[in-house]
Amino acid sequence: SFQIKAKRVTILDHHAQGFCAVIRHGERADNVPYEAMGIEMEEIQDPPLTPRGIDQAICTCKFFKQYFEENGYTDIVIESSPFLRSLQTASEVAKILGTKEIKINYLLSEWMKHSFFTSNPIHTLLLTTKGQEYVEQKYLGGVALNIDLSPKR
Repeated sequence: SFQIKAKRVTILDHHAQGFCAVIRHGERADNVPYEAMGIEMEEIQDPPLTPRGIDQAICTCKFFKQYFEENGYTDIVIESSPFLRSLQTASEVAKILGTKEIKINYLLSEWMKHSFFTSNPIHTLLLTTKGQEYVEQKYLGGVALNIDLSPKR
């Protein structure tokens, strides 16, 4: 999961207004025959998006871009869970909205289904095992991550 926060300033009454959207990630590779699709799965508990998932993210953020422009929202902040699929979804949104970074928020997460996660997956995520720069360059098209919201280890 990730969320978008935007602030709208109404000139007539000078009160700042906010908007918060929670958007689910696009289609994840472990829910499709990813090997046949040629999708690399570096970590089974941290699957990337499929091409369809990326298209879903782009479609969603085009809607939000139009909505924000029509309603005067500015100062957009994007927060994402550290899961790769959420980071990829957030990066597509960031690119289209012109936001330069994604804040990592470890409190944003999915339900830890016991049949899928046998333990806390945070230490197996690509962001943890491969590092911030690797994830930014390989999966996020260079969109920067801000890890200030990360838990102390």
